[in-house]
Amino acid sequence: MTVLAPMILLPIEEVACQVAVDADDPAGGPLRPETKVAIENAESDTETVDRRRVRCTEDQARDLLEYFDRAAAALEVRGDYERSTSCAQAAELIRRTLDGRAT
Repeated sequence: MTVLAPMILLPIEEVACQVAVDADDPAGGPLRPETKVAIENAESDTETVDRRRVRCTEDQARDLLEYFDRAAAALEVRGDYERSTSCAQAAELIRRTLDGRAT
């Protein structure tokens, strides 16, 4: 019997999602294929179209946390402050979500 990992729902800004799926400019380095698919398949948030509702496992969330931390730093160095800020906010949201699950 296969036990499915519990899913986490992360409301991530569209700008950060676009950074994560942009194959031409992998700002945060490579993203695991299954994690990238979670972002690509995420639906728009019904309350605000500026966000996607990303459903992922805890491992994928940790992958995204590391990715968005790296992307935020790389984009800041380039002077791309809007996308850097969006990635930093995504990383913080994921960090808080994971910290909340650990209690």
